[in-house]
Amino acid sequence: MKQLFLFRHAKTEPISFFQTDFERRLIEKGIDDMSKVSNYFQTKYIAPEIILYSNANRTTETFELFSKLISFKNKSIAIEKLYHSSASDILNIIEPFEKEYKNIMVIGHNFGISTLANALSAKGCESLSPGGMAIFNFENKIELYKGELIDCIKPKNI
Repeated sequence: MKQLFLFRHAKTEPISFFQTDFERRLIEKGIDDMSKVSNYFQTKYIAPEIILYSNANRTTETFELFSKLISFKNKSIAIEKLYHSSASDILNIIEPFEKEYKNIMVIGHNFGISTLANALSAKGCESLSPGGMAIFNFENKIELYKGELIDCIKPKNI
């Protein structure tokens, strides 16, 4: 059995004329939401074996905060191609890691991360809010419409 955690970065500062989208950082609300999501996650799930995350500031900060809060000690990789990747791009990035890891987390951006979350199970998952996470189980391989949606975490519902 495989488990996939799709995690949208936490709430960020608005786009500014004085910085690039890539440089945007988490705001206090995003940091507070991360505490809620991390606590909830830790009570219900085991830590993933690997976390793949976009190297943009906001996803890196989300990864670092989440990792600290759940005492994550496993492997992690910042991947430039996850920055604003499409759903199919994310699947292609995950594929080489499937052979070695049963539990994979991806921390990314909309619209790709939500589109993929909606397409992994027949049931679908609504759009992930900032700091939201969708959790899927798969029998053998991570494939579109073959997953079982286990949970769809929204910070405002915790």
